[in-house]
Amino acid sequence: MKRLIDTFALKRKVVAALDLPKEILLPVITVSGGNELRVVNYKGIMEYSGDRIRLNTQCGIVIVEGKRLALNKIAAEAVTLSGHITRIEMVE
Repeated sequence: MKRLIDTFALKRKVVAALDLPKEILLPVITVSGGNELRVVNYKGIMEYSGDRIRLNTQCGIVIVEGKRLALNKIAAEAVTLSGHITRIEMVE
């Protein structure tokens, strides 16, 4: 978890130093065919079960609900999950 925080802090410093828009740090959510979802710029996994996954991001919590949800790829900057996705919600 510490590594994710350090990575995000480094990104913020680079964005500020290069005078880039802060939106670069916002989460990017991509849904493919209703059965795969990718979140870039997430901070951590808060909850994980077969019917609900909650991800922490810089601007709130992403809640994904469905059936047979599974985390496929977990990296420092992105997470990919699959299953029958029925609902995606962003909570501040």
